[in-house]
Amino acid sequence: MMEWVSIISAMAACFAIWYAARSNRIAKQAYDLALEQDRRHRPSLDLYLVDSYIERMEESDERLFIFRLMITNKSASRNSIKDIQLWIEYQRGEGPLSNVSIPHNPHLKNKFKENGNPLKLPLIIDSYSVIGGSAIFKVSNEMIRGSSVETYMVTIIDNSGQETKLEAILLQEIDNDEMAKKGNSDKK
Repeated sequence: MMEWVSIISAMAACFAIWYAARSNRIAKQAYDLALEQDRRHRPSLDLYLVDSYIERMEESDERLFIFRLMITNKSASRNSIKDIQLWIEYQRGEGPLSNVSIPHNPHLKNKFKENGNPLKLPLIIDSYSVIGGSAIFKVSNEMIRGSSVETYMVTIIDNSGQETKLEAILLQEIDNDEMAKKGNSDKK
């Protein structure tokens, strides 16, 4: 009789171990699923540079830096962009590196020759969607004259304060004649 009790106890212990291991595996799967769900709802933006160029302004000693951007919301939640900035890192002579942040100004659309689609802030982006448009920045020639520009960095800041940055490697300076040709070729 004592032998049966120990066998039944050993079987109950083995069943308890199996059940605990199974429960642990199910709990881990539920935890992983919850983490994945949380990850999908976190703000996540991608920034792509379609085109970039610099246009001289005729009436002033300034230039317009124009970046055509595609912004992708990879999150399952809506997001919004509250600010777009251009960071310019430059060096004058042998001095230290300096940087300046210039805000996007959609009201400058009347100043550049191309019929672009300037991004208007705040900009709401639905979940899993893509929007495109131009970011326009007015930069004084005096600020960068005599300087060696190290980096042009476009930064978007969403409503949670998360920054997404993209370095513009190549910027082409276009004069008014080239801009007229570019505008005509875009319309074809």
